[in-house]
Amino acid sequence: MAFRKNLKDWILPIPEEWVHDEWIALLASAGGASGVFINELLIRYRLHSKQLIGIVSNKKLNLIEQFQQAYNVKSESYQDKVERISYVLGRLTSVNKLTKEADKLFKQKIMHLQARQWAHNHPRWNRFGRVFTELLSGRYHRFSNGWKSVIKDLCL
Repeated sequence: MAFRKNLKDWILPIPEEWVHDEWIALLASAGGASGVFINELLIRYRLHSKQLIGIVSNKKLNLIEQFQQAYNVKSESYQDKVERISYVLGRLTSVNKLTKEADKLFKQKIMHLQARQWAHNHPRWNRFGRVFTELLSGRYHRFSNGWKSVIKDLCL
């Protein structure tokens, strides 16, 4: 990934806990920069069995495997995502590059993640109102996997 020199001061340094492509794309787009796809092979992506990120398998998960994967998500993962988004907000604010639209979207996503964490930490019988409110807000479809996430938050 490449970016213009004028973005350097607010993109760099890239925090160690972030994947560089994700960090650069998120900050650049949230700060109002636009990108261009280059439809040309510029590198070869090496696949191997021990890689930590990227394409690991072309195997599509069956319903039971999807359920197991969803069941294993910990409540803390939502808080981790909130902290990551808050970090991005802080960086963009500190360099005066946070657009109003990005600020609004980041704050909505934080609200959504906090609602999902709340649901994860409460008994199933007590979740319906909060999950239904979140569903009506449209945030399940904007920031999660729509009905799959609703069902997960109600049942798991």
